[in-house]
Amino acid sequence: MEKVDRERYILELATPLLSRLYGEFEIISEQLDRPDAAIIIKKSNIKIGIEITSIDKKKDQEYLNNKKIASEVKGQQVENLLSDGSYSSRPIKKVSISFPCDYIFEGVVKKVEKYRSYSESGEYGEMLVLAFSSYLSVDHETFNDYHKPWTNFLLSEQVFPFDKVIFVDERTRKAVVIYDKASPLQETPLVDSEKEAGITVVQGSILPVGKTVNMAGLFTEEPHVSPKKKSKKRRR
Repeated sequence: MEKVDRERYILELATPLLSRLYGEFEIISEQLDRPDAAIIIKKSNIKIGIEITSIDKKKDQEYLNNKKIASEVKGQQVENLLSDGSYSSRPIKKVSISFPCDYIFEGVVKKVEKYRSYSESGEYGEMLVLAFSSYLSVDHETFNDYHKPWTNFLLSEQVFPFDKVIFVDERTRKAVVIYDKASPLQETPLVDSEKEAGITVVQGSILPVGKTVNMAGLFTEEPHVSPKKKSKKRRR
């Protein structure tokens, strides 16, 4: 999905919540960049600018979304299946993604400079951030009692200038306010390392159709294509 199409989809998912927050509004169709979207509230004629951003780490997105780095492995697997029926139980890609207490915060706070440039125009009565993730969901067991309050606290501590931050979940099609500048959270939540464990994302190998396959290897064995390791800087 292209960048603009993805952003429009995120905006669409947030529309029911935006309607509850602001009443009837109109999307400004020509507003696609700087900021990513804008709406006009019909009742007050106030214009609201919207920045839309993924909170996921760039390294995880590049690894999991890069089809080219796995194409050679898949090609060999297809060849093996056709020639002798052999297959691999190992995943093509596998990565563990932890969700520390600042996971959402780190993905959102980078937008501070954008706010400053947009607010200088005086064009917008409010500015919002729609944040989304391919891996963290509002249905994750730690979202409401850990990640939501931690995000609210960290952004409140920084006096994050956007009026609201809304988390949009593509999988459940839900949207929730996780930060409101008008109602900052002052109390520091407790750190709980067990709630930061996160998930393991796997992309399976090409397997035979109609044959019973042991899937345990997807989570226990090393992937055919591993994430790139950070190169260590040499000391001078």
